[in-house]
Amino acid sequence: MGALLSSTFSAPLRVASADLLTAFRQDQTITRYETFDDLLGYCHYSANPVGHLVLYLCGYRDAERQQLSDFTCTALQLANFWQDVSVDYEKDRIYLPLEDLRRFAVTENDIAQKDNSRAFRDMMRFEVQRAREWFSRGLPLAGVSTRTLVEAVGARGVAGRYTACVKLRLCTCWLSSVTITVTVYSPGCA
Repeated sequence: MGALLSSTFSAPLRVASADLLTAFRQDQTITRYETFDDLLGYCHYSANPVGHLVLYLCGYRDAERQQLSDFTCTALQLANFWQDVSVDYEKDRIYLPLEDLRRFAVTENDIAQKDNSRAFRDMMRFEVQRAREWFSRGLPLAGVSTRTLVEAVGARGVAGRYTACVKLRLCTCWLSSVTITVTVYSPGCA
């Protein structure tokens, strides 16, 4: 079984591992992102490889699904950033693009003080809308990726004896994540 897994998944694991290690190194040196494009670059390495691995494990290898997965994984990463602004700040990290802080006249001190000002809320609405757009771009993945992980791996004779059903339910994931992004509208959220 180990040899089958090794030969079947070695190439995607190498690529994903290299990307995830790049993200890990960025985490050690970069604590702020100047632009939204810079932040998307981080998502390329931190979130998207995970989606590629899940697709690969489920037997999907086409570019269309990978692109849809990238949209979804980036959206999930953004939603996580937006819900953890205060937590990340306590770790000396700000994932909100600095260009957006300036645009909305929000300061690092506002984040430190958890000042849920109108400017902060306006900025967060803007960021949440961005995440929703990424979720919307990735939503078609739910319609073209219906295999379960156990079915896909079991089809190769690796996990046929397992009775647990682990389903890849992207619709549920998408809806849950959109719900998470709504939390930034809650009073006192910073």
